[in-house]
Amino acid sequence: MGRWVTRNLLIAQSCILCAALLGCGPITSTVTLHDAGIAIEQARMEQAETYAVYEIVSAIEYLEKAREEWGSSDFQHAEKYAQRALDFAIAARDRAVSLLRQGSGAVQTGIRR
Repeated sequence: MGRWVTRNLLIAQSCILCAALLGCGPITSTVTLHDAGIAIEQARMEQAETYAVYEIVSAIEYLEKAREEWGSSDFQHAEKYAQRALDFAIAARDRAVSLLRQGSGAVQTGIRR
């Protein structure tokens, strides 16, 4: 009887571990997608569309691709693209803040909405 219980307990633990590992892809990609979206909005509030055009456009495009991959249940690629979007959004915000602090007379070209 003890062997049977130990064996079933081991099987149950293995099933729980597998379920947890399989659930991580959708969860982590969703969190990263959310974080990237917030970072893009923060960059926009710092006028990144004026001062960091390349970075903000890249962030927006990578986020769109991440959402497309997520919609196709390709969570690994969604996570990768969302992370790139997050990185570009942070870079856009940082560049815009830096240029604004310098009082830059940078050419104000960019996306207008």
